[in-house]
Amino acid sequence: MQRLANTLAFEPRCRGLLFLVLLAVFLPLASGCQSGEKRRILSPPDEELLRAKADPRLRKEAGSLETDPFAVIAVYRDDVFLHRSEALAQSSLVILNEMGRAAILLLSPAQIVPLLKDHSLRKAAWFGPQGLLARLDPSLELELLTRFGTETEDRDVNLLLRFVDVGGAMEERHVIAAGFRVVTRAGPSWIVTGPMSGIPKLLESDRITYIEGASREMTMPPPADPHQPSTTTNIKGSASRRLIIKFKPDTIPCTPAGIAQLSSTTHVSLEYVRAMSGDACVVTQFAESAGDLLRGQETLRGNPAVEYLEPDAMMKAL
Repeated sequence: MQRLANTLAFEPRCRGLLFLVLLAVFLPLASGCQSGEKRRILSPPDEELLRAKADPRLRKEAGSLETDPFAVIAVYRDDVFLHRSEALAQSSLVILNEMGRAAILLLSPAQIVPLLKDHSLRKAAWFGPQGLLARLDPSLELELLTRFGTETEDRDVNLLLRFVDVGGAMEERHVIAAGFRVVTRAGPSWIVTGPMSGIPKLLESDRITYIEGASREMTMPPPADPHQPSTTTNIKGSASRRLIIKFKPDTIPCTPAGIAQLSSTTHVSLEYVRAMSGDACVVTQFAESAGDLLRGQETLRGNPAVEYLEPDAMMKAL
């Protein structure tokens, strides 16, 4: 009887302790289910392989159970076209582009670890959804692959960013977060410099509509002294024409410094003349020939900051 009484007295405490243990075990699992988080379980060797060959974003995607494909930059030990194209063609991987030892592949999270198990693969880096490639200039895309293939992707490169409109503090913070710094701005067109490996991060912003390479001349900042600006960035040619240009609001100011910046960005030799009523600006364009003048005007019309452009005077020889 005493043993039975002791058992009955102890049983409520056992039940309470058992309840706490079960709560500690299943509560995290229930929380994970409620949040919708599902992860692929990877073996220790696979985890080690990811740490050795994949960048942080790709390591994160390897554990995802999603099936949507995305682009990855794969770097091999030898030339992709000469030595890897046949093996890649036999696999289920899609080659989007290749240059030298690097290729842009389209794959899903489940294909990351099998890709890394290829002994000829040196490393792989996340790029992003395939659609982002449409906003990357084709020649810059090839330069990106070349840099990765030669392990120089962390060296600075000059880029021209085109935004949907005039960028501000939010856009600058995103540029800095990608590892770049702003060199010059001309309305919705910015010149930035930073590592080529930061391009995928730049493309995460849907405010950027296009990225292309910027020449050395385009990166020259406007003069430090606003009272004595350099009004031209190109050598004056043998022909000139006076133009009337109206800029879109809050883009390029009709000032000597503003015109010098436009000239530097577009590679069209311009000289500030005066401001007009109606927010229009009078400038003089210089070129080597009449044909070059016309081509330069088409370049200016294509600038996102230009609302309209029209000749103001007949062409004349200098």
